[in-house]
Amino acid sequence: MGLDSQVLVFTLGISLFAGILFGLAPALKAFQPNLQETLREGGRGSSGARHRLQGIFVVAETALALVLLVGASLMIRSLVSLWSVDPGFNPHQLMSFSIAYPPEMMKAVPDVLRNRSLELDAALKAIPGVETVSALGGSLPMQGDSELPFWLEGQPMPTSDSEMNWALFYLVEPGYLDAMQTPLRRGRFLNAQDTLHSPPVIVIDENFAQKFFPGQNPIGKRVNLGLLGVMAEIVGVTGHVKHFGLDSDAKATIQSQFYFPLMQVPDKFMPLLSKGAEFVMRTRVSPESLLGSIRRTVGQLSNQQVVYGVETMDETIARSLAARRFANGSARRLRRASARALVRRHLRRDFVSGRPTNARDWHSHLAWCAACQRVAPGNRRRCPNGVNWCRTGHGRCSRADTPHVQSTLRCQRA
Repeated sequence: MGLDSQVLVFTLGISLFAGILFGLAPALKAFQPNLQETLREGGRGSSGARHRLQGIFVVAETALALVLLVGASLMIRSLVSLWSVDPGFNPHQLMSFSIAYPPEMMKAVPDVLRNRSLELDAALKAIPGVETVSALGGSLPMQGDSELPFWLEGQPMPTSDSEMNWALFYLVEPGYLDAMQTPLRRGRFLNAQDTLHSPPVIVIDENFAQKFFPGQNPIGKRVNLGLLGVMAEIVGVTGHVKHFGLDSDAKATIQSQFYFPLMQVPDKFMPLLSKGAEFVMRTRVSPESLLGSIRRTVGQLSNQQVVYGVETMDETIARSLAARRFANGSARRLRRASARALVRRHLRRDFVSGRPTNARDWHSHLAWCAACQRVAPGNRRRCPNGVNWCRTGHGRCSRADTPHVQSTLRCQRA
C-alpha cells in the first residue's frame, strides 16, 4: 500500500484554495464597512432568523470539531498500540545487509560457495562490537517472502500445487536464532553439525506446529520438502515471526514458517546463491557505527565484494508502517486543529452574551461606540467601574476586553 502523489497534490491544492477563499473573503469585507447601513441595522436590532441560523452554524462547527477530535485520537491510539505489538524478534541493535560476490563466483562449485559463506560468517563475527551474525537465503521478515510447498510424512504426494501445503522458509546458519532473538519453544535450533553429510533437519514455528500437529509433539516428525527433494526431520519449534508486518501478518494466507540449514541446501540449488548472500548481525553497539569495519573486513577477503542494502530492523519495521505513520501525523495535526477549534468556540463568550460574533456585528458595535463618543460631555456620567455612560439612548461604552482590540471602544446596548 502506497500514497498516490497525484491525489495528495490535488487534496493539498483544494485545501489551500478553500482555506484562502473562506478566510480571505470575510477579511476583505471587514475592511470595507458601511457605517450608515450598520447603524440602521443596529438601531432596528438583529433579526431573530439571523441569530438562529448563526446558532445552527456554531452547533454544527462544534459537533464536527468534536467528531474530528475523537476520530484523530482513536487513530493515534491504534498506531501506538500497533507499535507495542511483538514482531516475534528483537529489532533493536539488529541490522541486515547484502554482500555481492565477485563475478568468478558465478562458476564456483557448491562447496566453494558454502566455504565462502562460512569465511564471511567467521570474519564478520570477529569484528569488535559484533555479538552474532548469520548468512541466510530467502527473505527476512517484512522484506519480501519465500515460500515452499511440502507435505507431511505418511500423506500421499499432492497431485498439484493447489493441493500442496505451503510455508515460508528461511535458509539460515546456526547463529540466526541468536541474532533475531526469536524464542525457542521446544527442542533445539540448527547447529554446526547440520551439514550436507548429516540427516536433513528443519525447525518449525508454533503456527506450523498448531496447524499440522494439533495436540501432538512435532519433534521427530518428518516433512517432505518436495522442491528440495529431501525428507527433513523436525528438531525444534520457535515462536512465530510477523513476517508480513505488525498490522497485516494476521491477514496473510500463509502463516506457517520453517528454518532449513543453509549448509544442507542440495548442490543443484547452490548456484542460486552464487551472486551473493544476505546477512543479519546483532551488535553490542550502534549498528551504523560498524558499517566501516564491515566494509573493510569484506574487502580484505576480496576487493571485488561489495556491501549494499544496509538497513537496521528498526528501519525495516518503520518502513512497513510508513503509510500508517503518515496517517498518524495527519491525525495528530487534525486533532490539534480540532482541539483549537473547540477551545476557540468555548472561549468565544460572544455567542451566549449577545456580543459581536462576526465582522459585520463588530462594525455595528464600533459604530455605536462612535455615536456614543460624539455625545457632549455634559450628557455623560462616570460610573464606579470607570466606563462612560451615554444618556442619549445609544447605550454605554466600555473598554474592549478582547486582546486584539484593546485600544478600541466597544458599545453595549443598555
